[in-house]
Amino acid sequence: MTGMPTLAGTQQDVNFAKLGVQLVENNQQLSEGEKREKQNIIDRQEQVRRESEEQGEKDRKTREAYERNKPSNSSLSNKVVQMIVSGDLQGVLDYMSDVKLDSKSAPTKRIMKTVAQALAAMKLNTKIVVVEAKQIDGDLAQYDPVKDVIYVTREGMSSNTILHEIIHAGTVKVINEYLYGNKSSLSQLQLNGIRQLERIMEETRGSLAANHPAAYTNLFEFVSYALTSELLQQDLHDEAAVDAGANRLLKDLKESKTGAIGKILPELKSQWTKFQLVIARILKVRDEYLTKGKLDKAAEIGRASCRERV
Repeated sequence: MTGMPTLAGTQQDVNFAKLGVQLVENNQQLSEGEKREKQNIIDRQEQVRRESEEQGEKDRKTREAYERNKPSNSSLSNKVVQMIVSGDLQGVLDYMSDVKLDSKSAPTKRIMKTVAQALAAMKLNTKIVVVEAKQIDGDLAQYDPVKDVIYVTREGMSSNTILHEIIHAGTVKVINEYLYGNKSSLSQLQLNGIRQLERIMEETRGSLAANHPAAYTNLFEFVSYALTSELLQQDLHDEAAVDAGANRLLKDLKESKTGAIGKILPELKSQWTKFQLVIARILKVRDEYLTKGKLDKAAEIGRASCRERV
């Protein structure tokens, strides 16, 4: 007897189809879950990176506040403080330029005087304004290159802090003249210095731009970040600056069977050291030391001009 036709086969097909859909959905859910897990890991890594950078920035500001406010080398007289409060930046530089030193004066003070004299001769139009720390993200001082204004806090009224920000302003002025102004107003030493900064930026772009994209937007940004960012300073320090002579020696070393020529390879400067020397050159403070045969002092000036972190 032939049984009555049923929908069992069709229902089974439907059930299998539903099962298939469910399996596909489960697989998609598992895939999405894996994606979420992976994204969570990425998000966590980014959070850790941000927290690390924020803590590093806090530590930098703490170290900076300590180092730049030592009574031995950074205290300012009431007269200079009043000049700052009244916005007399040229007066501050003239005072620093005329400070009396003797044979017992620390080398750092002599260097700072030389730098101040060079900056005073530039006759900057930069303004200086006293602000609260919260207005400049907790920094001791900041230079705004767009407004050409130095913002300084009461805590930041030290010779080191003030001079650093004026160096920033002076460097920006020279770069601005080079790019948009009258190049004939610059000395050959300054012109060469700007070109060297451009070379440093291009030589390090391939290895550092990914981690410091804003710094490699243009020359202004590169110099600004290099003067203020400890992270970029450290990365520049880790980048060796190989000159043409060293490159030739390296080539000879590869071709040498004994490798003995490697013994005469010169010690390589870092890009950070090179940057410091160039800043000194741009501010016209390197000539004096070069003529006296004291190249090491040029590097010392550069270190005094920048926020040293190495």
